Parts: sequence; structure tokens; C-alpha cells
Amino acid sequence: MSIVALLDANVIWSAALRDTLLIAAERRLFRPVWTLLILEEMSRNLKAKRPDIAERIDGTVRQIVEFFP
Repeated sequence: MSIVALLDANVIWSAALRDTLLIAAERRLFRPVWTLLILEEMSRNLKAKRPDIAERIDGTVRQIVEFFP
């Protein structure tokens, strides 16, 4: 796999787009990369909009880091 894509916070903010991209990455169509700052920005913005699901957002970030280090 030679394609590497930097996924910024505005791209992974949307659950539908994030899931689609991570499924494509899981199928080795490309290798996703991001920084901890990007993940923190995404998490912070989602929590600001949906504080009721803050724990799920934290879980999503943990899974992203675990499956795509």
C-alpha cells in the first residue's frame, strides 16, 4: 500500500465519512495518518456539539488509535 492520506479533524468529524474512510483503510486501500492534535480537535468539537455522548467519543478515539496506530 503506497497511498498515505492525512485525515484532518474536519474530515473525521463526520461519523459517516470517518467510518467510510476507516473501512477503506481497513481494506488497505490507503494508510490513514493523523496527529494527536487532530484527534483532540475532532474530539473537542464533537463533545462541544454532543456532550451527551462524550464517553462514546472517547471510545471512538481510543479505537482509532488502537486499530490505526
